[in-house]
Amino acid sequence: MSHKTKILDLGNPEDLEVKIFPAGEVNVRVIDPIEWKSSYEIIAVLKEPKDIMVLLLTNNALRHKGVRNISLTLEYIPYCRQDNIFNEGEALSIEVMANLINSCKFDRVKTLDPHSKSAAYLINNLVVKERSFYVNECVRILSTEDEVFLVSPDIGSYKTTYNIKKYIAKEQPSKDVKVISFMKGRSSDNGIGELKCTENIDLTGKQIFVSDDICDSGGTLLRVGKALKEMGAEKLYLFVSHGVFSKGLDELMKMYVSIFTTRSYSSLQHRDLFYI
Repeated sequence: MSHKTKILDLGNPEDLEVKIFPAGEVNVRVIDPIEWKSSYEIIAVLKEPKDIMVLLLTNNALRHKGVRNISLTLEYIPYCRQDNIFNEGEALSIEVMANLINSCKFDRVKTLDPHSKSAAYLINNLVVKERSFYVNECVRILSTEDEVFLVSPDIGSYKTTYNIKKYIAKEQPSKDVKVISFMKGRSSDNGIGELKCTENIDLTGKQIFVSDDICDSGGTLLRVGKALKEMGAEKLYLFVSHGVFSKGLDELMKMYVSIFTTRSYSSLQHRDLFYI
């Protein structure tokens, strides 16, 4: 007799009861009776340290009841941006996060567009969904021209943007897809490096699609938007896989007609912010 996979959303109070004791310790209780013969899929959004503890405790609660098959959907992997040691005495944070996830012995860990490629080597049984699908949908819905301009906001995202180009060319063969890339020069006195476009191109009246894995403060994306406007671009659209938006949306919305993201992190509401 087959058993249906049960979904356990850590952010849903109907699935999980979470208590924080006065000293800061976390306690969790799976609300529905745990069926040891069933498979479970845990859905997690980890924004704060306590959220990591909630995940570990939930996995432990299921294991104690004899559940063997548990998978994790974690679209935003925290600490992925800390994938190198730059200063003496620092920790390799992504390795620590990966070890915590691996300790849960998940059958599968599904994620979206991780910032660091190291995640694929460090996290066991990782299944990655790329950004291409989402950007393609944005282009399908919004593009009114045969010519499509994709923007790589820095040199590190060029390969991903080129893969998006190939994906769109396959899914929408009538589109003539071009990639515009930016790179950061040496830092100026204020610590902000000069931003340079690697192509000399007239974008007068064009629709432009900028994409990136993460938008935190949005500084680079604002500078890219300003440069594109100076090159003549008329409408700028932005897709980010993970919308942290630590400085809010006001300045970004002045630059971009619409912003698209997933629910991997953000829960903000704005009339021109759309969740895919």
